Amino acid sequence: MLDRFGPRAGRRNVNFPNDELFRRAFLKPCEAIRSNVGLLIFEFSRFYPSDYEHGEQFVTDLDRFFCGLPKGWPYVVELRNKHWLQPEYFACLAKHGGHTRFQLMERHAARKRANDASWQSHES
Repeated sequence: MLDRFGPRAGRRNVNFPNDELFRRAFLKPCEAIRSNVGLLIFEFSRFYPSDYEHGEQFVTDLDRFFCGLPKGWPYVVELRNKHWLQPEYFACLAKHGGHTRFQLMERHAARKRANDASWQSHES
């Protein structure tokens, strides 16, 4: 369970992760357009020790979540915790036919700053 943000900030999100809710509220409505669906990306912000003390705990939750999902959908997990890219994580994805995408936010932020600076110099 992770803390919520916004108006529900500070309250635990008891639905993280909830495979039954995901199947019912997301996958079921997508069935009608399934042939047009590319990837289903589970994009996670950076996790902190207050969320998961160790990456293994996340992998356990991810495995439990994927065990409850139907096969045949193209799942991708996007992480921002590079030290969690361990054999257990990749084994979990392989077990469920998923893939990974790693987003290093510091690199993204540096690229954005460089682009912003470039645009500003062109506007002068």
